[in-house]
Amino acid sequence: MTIKIINFIEHGPEVLFNKISENLKKKKNIILDFHSLESLNYGFLEESIGKLLDSYTFEALQFKITFKNVDVGIKEMLAKIIKEKSL
Repeated sequence: MTIKIINFIEHGPEVLFNKISENLKKKKNIILDFHSLESLNYGFLEESIGKLLDSYTFEALQFKITFKNVDVGIKEMLAKIIKEKSL
């Protein structure tokens, strides 16, 4: 299942979080596609993808979620969120 992040920007992070969670519950592998996004609000990432780490361990998610077309700045923010949530 591919989820294009750009389609969720105007709907907010909770809608994206719910879409990802829904598919994880269905045991689907997920590709999060950041195509066309050169930057993204840190809070958006924290409230969507970061929030997943409140329900799942990093180890559980690393085999279920793949990131595609991620800009370097967004990669750095994701790494920071994962590090903070894993402490």
